[in-house]
Amino acid sequence: MQVLALVTEAFNARGGIQAFNRHWLMSLAEGPASRVEVLATGGGDYESDRLRQRSAAGRWRYLAKARAALTRQQPDLLLCGHLSLLPLAAFLAGRSGLPLWLQLHGIEAWQAPDSRWRRWGLPRVTLATAVSRYTRRRFLNWSGVPDHQVRVLPNTVAEDCFADPATAPEQLPGRYLLSVGRLNADEAYKGHDEVIRALPVVLQDQPDLHYVIAGSGTDLGRLEHLAARCGVAERVVFMTRASRRELLWLYRHAELFVLPSSGEGFGIVYLEALACGCPVLGLGQDGSADPLSLPGGTFVAGEDLAVSILSALRERTNRPADPESVRQRFGLRAFRAQVGALAAETLSQ
Repeated sequence: MQVLALVTEAFNARGGIQAFNRHWLMSLAEGPASRVEVLATGGGDYESDRLRQRSAAGRWRYLAKARAALTRQQPDLLLCGHLSLLPLAAFLAGRSGLPLWLQLHGIEAWQAPDSRWRRWGLPRVTLATAVSRYTRRRFLNWSGVPDHQVRVLPNTVAEDCFADPATAPEQLPGRYLLSVGRLNADEAYKGHDEVIRALPVVLQDQPDLHYVIAGSGTDLGRLEHLAARCGVAERVVFMTRASRRELLWLYRHAELFVLPSSGEGFGIVYLEALACGCPVLGLGQDGSADPLSLPGGTFVAGEDLAVSILSALRERTNRPADPESVRQRFGLRAFRAQVGALAAETLSQ
């Protein structure tokens, strides 16, 4: 089986969508596909056994490279890694008669795009997979794609989460809450500011606690200013350059992972925390409901985040995270088996 994949970013790039794409493509390359050719909008070039990524910036350059790759490779299956790339993928699939597999990640699929051109390619989709039940449901509400053609292919978690990391960050406080994620101004829905506002109340009950935020981005200055205004600047630690090994150490030793996000397609950071044995707290009003349903996951009760944090801290030993349950349901082995089965099913239609 020859596969051509059109994605935004995969290899040589950071982020949840990028991580999903890497696992998705490698599962095909290490499983049913004899060759996976990847065209990305960013991330540069990458090559491994049976897989090659080339990148092309700019709409017309990307279009030209995609058409050339289709002619050169003559694939059996076309993957579309993001809804924004569907018009091009549908055009190529229509011209070549290829089955088309569309991947849905989150907020981009929750409501109909303003552009009719974005919606034009939907009838060409053979299979659509969504990272969560929530994203699947929101997509079905507007897309017109039949229910049986939209399946859930959840995020997976890398095997290094199950190992005991040896690299501890420098100058880390003793007991701490943890959040992990980009601090971009257009992603304020992740709720770092809500945790900072809740800290004064939390610290009245847990005076030795700190709040560690691992991530960087354009919203860093606003969050630092907010911590100062709330009188908790000395208790909020911003770790903007944590390595992967340091990040795993942070997960493993945190009292609680807390991220009251309202815009997660899935939320791989919840899964990583649970795989490292750290209990997690989230809103569960979006795709995060799937990882939060695992042992160790807790939903914010009502609207009082401070009360929910304190309750989760007190219940930490009674509701421990279970890394093995994460591995069984969301581990790489389960993910790869599902990708292989879905690829075979798509080719047979």
